[in-house]
Amino acid sequence: MLNQIKYASLILFVILILLTIGIYRNAQFAMVMSRGNYFFATTRDNANIKTITMSSPDNKSVTLEKRNNLWYVKEADDYFAVFRNISALSKLLRQSAVYRADTLDEQAFVEFRKNAFMLKTIDNNGNTVDEAFIQPKKEGSKFHYAILNNNLLLYQITGDFSLSFNPMDWIQSPLLSIKDKQIKLIKNKNFQVYRRFAAEDLKDINTKLAVPQIQSLTANLWYLSAIDVQHAIHFDRKKYQKSQSYEITTLGGLIYLLDVFTDGNEYWLNIQMKHEATVDAEDMRLYKENHTLYDGWFFKISPDIGEMLNSFSI
Repeated sequence: MLNQIKYASLILFVILILLTIGIYRNAQFAMVMSRGNYFFATTRDNANIKTITMSSPDNKSVTLEKRNNLWYVKEADDYFAVFRNISALSKLLRQSAVYRADTLDEQAFVEFRKNAFMLKTIDNNGNTVDEAFIQPKKEGSKFHYAILNNNLLLYQITGDFSLSFNPMDWIQSPLLSIKDKQIKLIKNKNFQVYRRFAAEDLKDINTKLAVPQIQSLTANLWYLSAIDVQHAIHFDRKKYQKSQSYEITTLGGLIYLLDVFTDGNEYWLNIQMKHEATVDAEDMRLYKENHTLYDGWFFKISPDIGEMLNSFSI
């Protein structure tokens, strides 16, 4: 009788352990599946994120690296990442939440990854914090489908992960934004034009006559974007020769020095900034914000704009 009691007690003890384990596992599963949990919870709670890597199914990639509280784009020769894009991505990583989750088998897990893009966060020690595979939203859907850290769970998550895998979309754009009516003086080896106030037309410095064709030049200074960027230490000065220069002074007192480099097919722009002694406060702010974005860098521009800058004359 005593042995039977001991045997029954042992069985009951084992059952209690199994129930406890089952309850704990179910609680864990309920936690990861519960609506409202942050999807990138580990990244969100980690103050030491140094690298964010994104890659598309066709192997295009963008790598963002943080150094001295600034973010850089590795594939753009470590050029500065534009703040608004970093801010938007950080907001996604902080706020994206789980709507629901379902279990996956191994085969479905592998198939899902083939059509998803990868987003990985890495800490200061080079350790992966989170690695997610996210598929684009289906038409009409409010949610992305995603998997996280190789867990066999398929999540529906909030947020709009419409990320670009073109490194140049992560840098400053436009490269230049000088409005026509802001320009006081344009100097070139072939011509000089000027105005005294914004309402006046740009005039030839010799004839004092208006030069309406200058607008084909100034129109491209208003929203000039780059298609590639290289630091001066990587730029091939033997392949690309300086072919044209412009000095552009604004009514506010900023001075832009533009040098065009070409090999006959490609066009690169080097930009330097200076300012007059009487520069106004707003333009001084722009100078402080922007001159470091140009100093020591070469920007590849589209062939049509490059050819126009290279050959323009009045």
